[in-house]
Amino acid sequence: MEPFFPLQMTEARRRRYLREAVAYFKQARACEDDRERAIYLYKAAWQKSGETMTEAANNAGCLRFELGDYKSARAFFWGAIKADEDNPVAWFNLGVLCQVEGYEQAAQNCFRRAKKCPAYKEYAAMYQELR
Repeated sequence: MEPFFPLQMTEARRRRYLREAVAYFKQARACEDDRERAIYLYKAAWQKSGETMTEAANNAGCLRFELGDYKSARAFFWGAIKADEDNPVAWFNLGVLCQVEGYEQAAQNCFRRAKKCPAYKEYAAMYQELR
């Protein structure tokens, strides 16, 4: 994988990187049973996208969380939040992580922040359908 140099990137290279990011993302989705491989591919998608593909960061964080690597999970969730402060899924997942670690006040703050996101109602409705 080539290093990411955003200041030197031409439009053609940016488009190529985004195509590669999408390809990595699709590969990761297909192999989530192999968590380490999926995390590697999600991370590659995240990096190739110039850290704009927040779903890749969030998914990698979820897999790290499942493996008990809370420090890495937190970094991925924060990365998704930094790229999109109105990402209710990343805020919610960060809240769950804080709750598991025993930081109840921080968890409640994350949950409140998730509810303030414009897309929160849409995600909440989808979650209710899944239950």
